[in-house]
Amino acid sequence: NNAPELEFEDVPDIQEATTAFEDIYIDGKPIGEQKDLESGVVAPPESDSKRTCSVPHPISVFFQVAFKVLAIFSYLFMSWISDSFTLVFICVILCMAADFWTVKNVTGRLLVGMRYWNEIRDDGSNEWFYESLEGQRKLSKTEAAIFWLTLLGFPVIWFLLGLLAIFELSPLYLVIVVIAFVLACP
Repeated sequence: NNAPELEFEDVPDIQEATTAFEDIYIDGKPIGEQKDLESGVVAPPESDSKRTCSVPHPISVFFQVAFKVLAIFSYLFMSWISDSFTLVFICVILCMAADFWTVKNVTGRLLVGMRYWNEIRDDGSNEWFYESLEGQRKLSKTEAAIFWLTLLGFPVIWFLLGLLAIFELSPLYLVIVVIAFVLACP
């Protein structure tokens, strides 16, 4: 095989290349500024308010709401699709379990900076740990509001659905509502 050996050269990342010129000035203006080549007009730098988003973790916010809504949707409309109580039960419980895990392990940490966990000591006793990132990181007020409204609002909805199940004399569906209520309560 007489093919020439190729040599590779490290090329700086585009992001590194643009930030590398921020310290270099020509005519009192940084090289990194956006300049229209035809008119010579320099675009104003983006303000920090344009760069920041009121919802920095949109995927976490989506799942904070999605599992809760999906559980209620399953409870209300699954019986139209199937006459199986078991299918409704499984769908609601799986959605609520996914919601519980998401709130405990992901959205609680990202949206409001709180988390907790349990460790079992050598002697068999439990030790609970609670952490809060208060003051360590700036949290989005919008995300915090969504987190707390959904965390406290959906148990109220499950409570109302429980009253409805009692008035309809539907003890099987009351079981689903009670389990969902317990899993939804903070």
